[in-house]
Amino acid sequence: MDYLRIFCAGALYAVSSPIILVSAAQILWKQRSLPDAVSKTGLQVISIKAALSVFQQREDKVAELFMKHLEEFYPWRAALRVYSIASLIYSVTGVEGLFDRIPEEKERKNYSWSASKIVSLRICMIDELIQDEVYQNNCSQILVFGAGFDTTAYQDKILMENKKNEKKIKVFELDKAATQKMKKKLVKQAGFEHSHVAYIEAELGKDTWVDKLMLAGFDTQRKTIILFEGLAYYIQKDDVQETFLQLAKIVPEGCKLLFDFPFLNRVSEKVKSALRKKNEPWLFDLESEQTIESCTQVTIDYVAKSGWNLQKLELCKKPGSGAKSLAIGCAVIAR
Repeated sequence: MDYLRIFCAGALYAVSSPIILVSAAQILWKQRSLPDAVSKTGLQVISIKAALSVFQQREDKVAELFMKHLEEFYPWRAALRVYSIASLIYSVTGVEGLFDRIPEEKERKNYSWSASKIVSLRICMIDELIQDEVYQNNCSQILVFGAGFDTTAYQDKILMENKKNEKKIKVFELDKAATQKMKKKLVKQAGFEHSHVAYIEAELGKDTWVDKLMLAGFDTQRKTIILFEGLAYYIQKDDVQETFLQLAKIVPEGCKLLFDFPFLNRVSEKVKSALRKKNEPWLFDLESEQTIESCTQVTIDYVAKSGWNLQKLELCKKPGSGAKSLAIGCAVIAR
């Protein structure tokens, strides 16, 4: 039965390939010369979040509005054509293929995340983290590294929580100056409430981001969630460790941090070469053996050196599926 479903999905994708190829060409053409404020990866992430919202997987009206305003850099309508085809094929065959979806909560324990679904995995883990810490454990501060087009600060739940409570949730978004200027422009164009957001212009390794964070009003006594999503790949692991060490010095015990990262020795040379050609090489060179136990222990040892403890680790493409398979971890660590 599985082979039949896969065959049917392949046949439907083949029939739809002219539309998919034309749409992909439009996207690539628009992205051939992006300004410094916009990254290809950032556009791909926000487009996936918007698509998940459009196809009723997880509501994010903020991402949808952002995509409409980013049409200059990313042909959103072309992307929607591809997502529509993938959604239809999934509904007919049950084969996910190009379709990004959020698995039901009861599915997640045994769900096999593929590397291409890392954004969906991060979304699930961030939603769970915010639900647990902000809405149940009174966390009132969120710090987002490499914020780009992140939509966390503008979600209805955050805004409603701020209306209800005197101790408002404060969000600190940290990214390079060009990106921050564009983000603020987008937020204003879309008409989002942002009085609770501090936009900090800083780059890891180049600026004294801790000083800038303090000047922006960061409270070292407040319980904080730290989001470091989609960022570690492009930074040397020692530099990431140094950042975590600095964070451990300015946040109280009980704070939690989410980050995702590759086990670089598990990444094929073909993938590494493709990333270099895109001028987005992965530099985070953590290594593990081909077992879940090895990946877990390596991660525990890594975060412990900077004063954190591993609380949760999800793996994409479960280790053991081949030496060249792409292995990515997404972890929640705690002070």
